[in-house]
Amino acid sequence: MESIFHKEIMEVLYKFQKGYTERNLKNAEAYTEELFTRDADLRVMGTSPGEVCLGFDEVKELIEGDWEYWGDVCCDLNNPIIMNLGEDIAFVALKGSVKLELNFDIEKLESHKEFIFDQINFDNLDSRELKSKTILLNWILTQWGISNVEKSEQYLPVIITGLLKKYENRWKFKQMQFSISTLNVPDYLYMREDENTKAKEKLKNFKEYCYGETYEIESLLSSLQNHWNQNELDGTIIYSKLFDKERTLIISPEGKLVTNEEECIKTLNYLKDIWHELNLDIESSLINSENNTAWTLTLATVKTKISKENLLRSLLNESKNIINSNGDIKNKYLTILRHISSVLMVENQGEEFEIPVRVETVFSKKDSWKIKYIQVSYGYEWIYENRTERLNLWGK
Repeated sequence: MESIFHKEIMEVLYKFQKGYTERNLKNAEAYTEELFTRDADLRVMGTSPGEVCLGFDEVKELIEGDWEYWGDVCCDLNNPIIMNLGEDIAFVALKGSVKLELNFDIEKLESHKEFIFDQINFDNLDSRELKSKTILLNWILTQWGISNVEKSEQYLPVIITGLLKKYENRWKFKQMQFSISTLNVPDYLYMREDENTKAKEKLKNFKEYCYGETYEIESLLSSLQNHWNQNELDGTIIYSKLFDKERTLIISPEGKLVTNEEECIKTLNYLKDIWHELNLDIESSLINSENNTAWTLTLATVKTKISKENLLRSLLNESKNIINSNGDIKNKYLTILRHISSVLMVENQGEEFEIPVRVETVFSKKDSWKIKYIQVSYGYEWIYENRTERLNLWGK
């Protein structure tokens, strides 16, 4: 029989979905008031790189922006993961999708010309830089431009996670993250240093609202980084040393949610095989703890190697699969063109990449602090969201 706790959390999730279904801007403030705390440490991370909303007003602005400009959000409310963390604190994870309308629109295409060419400064470039900028321009136009004229709608896979606290018999979100699910690295494969730096500075300025056993959690984050970067340690050792073994949740970038020990270890090994280095910006990490639960948002980078040979083999194999598949021949050719532009983009930058990521964690404490939940996600430029099918860049 469904518990009172489960019913109360589901009621919040239904209200959350209702707001994103109706998208009534007049109700945005009341909606935010009903579902989100006004605590100073409230934070929500959106899908874009560095999209961190801190405090009630910024969260309300994010919701208003989603309702006005984003697509139709549909959460899978039949299969949520709900964790009762005790002391009136809960955690939820939802799979879902965002329906994006990508109808051909001349005015829309014209309005984005400035954005496109802002990415490409052709002044005072040497021959190598000119080649790189040309490849980048080709990539932008094929990834974004072709999709706008090719399809009327697309569905973007999304994961929504949230930590809630009960206030006067009402559950409200204290932390939330929206993340895009993808098998591979983000659509932007060139570093966005300015955005990453701004996001880190914003988090640092918000650290005054952190409280609880922050030093202990920082130490555990450091241990996670150190264990990850030791090549001789595998997922089994990392899991046994750092994770709470009672229904741990790991969410991988492709949107896979795993809770049992065997799958958690398998996921850690898979990610460690792809990311040979993890560097957490602990200095800007937002950390809060109450009693036996702690929650964090941390910016980080992962280092990965993409073999040119595997990359080209993946391109050729996937092109064959696309040609032999069912569907409209024009769409198949355009998909292959997008894959080629991605391969040229990656191949031109070498084999070693450092990619910015966001790390969300929840910790539980019995005798000592352990990781109860972790998600590492990529940020996405809104203008590129789901403008491409993802080619398996690692060939794995």
